[in-house]
Amino acid sequence: MLFMNFAAVHTSGEMFCIALYEMIRRPEYMDPLREEAEAMIEKYGYTPLAFSKMSKMDSFTRECSRYVSLGSSKFSLFI
Repeated sequence: MLFMNFAAVHTSGEMFCIALYEMIRRPEYMDPLREEAEAMIEKYGYTPLAFSKMSKMDSFTRECSRYVSLGSSKFSLFI
């Protein structure tokens, strides 16, 4: 169970870093993503439902994971 927990936390943290780097590289995405997040959190609070309604955020993170594979060369695009 401990190994599964580490694997889950590790990949989530890695995906967060990749999305953060991509957002820094493309600042034009910040405002639309922030507006969507603020609207959904205001409407649903900090709940799983609010996060499931964030379609722009979902698309952004999926595109980041497609664009940058999670592997040994994952950060070569950022250098």
